[in-house]
Amino acid sequence: MFDTAMIRPEYRQKWASSLKDAANFFKHGRHDADKILEFDPTMNEYVLMASGHGLSRMGEEPGMEELAFGYWIFFTRPDLFNDREVLLANPKVKALQDIVPNGSQIFLREFEKAWNAGTIRR
Repeated sequence: MFDTAMIRPEYRQKWASSLKDAANFFKHGRHDADKILEFDPTMNEYVLMASGHGLSRMGEEPGMEELAFGYWIFFTRPDLFNDREVLLANPKVKALQDIVPNGSQIFLREFEKAWNAGTIRR
């Protein structure tokens, strides 16, 4: 999970340490009672991505919501991912990319339509 090949090498250290920061803060809190944990909203994205990746590694098929979130992050945070060209060569994935500028709600609604039609699957 911490060394996933999905994440570009230059971001893997930040990815791994970001996932561990809050846990380490609470685990070692008694040793540094004055320390403050700054909330970083992007951590929610990292935790969701790591959770989805972990479930995938355990053989769980992603549901519609997990897959939609993964694609949303893939499209909106292109700097994080390796091998983008491989996925973007797929016309179905390219069609999803064209929906992104319309915002997350429309993206999710259109993704769900494609999922229900059987167009998008893992």
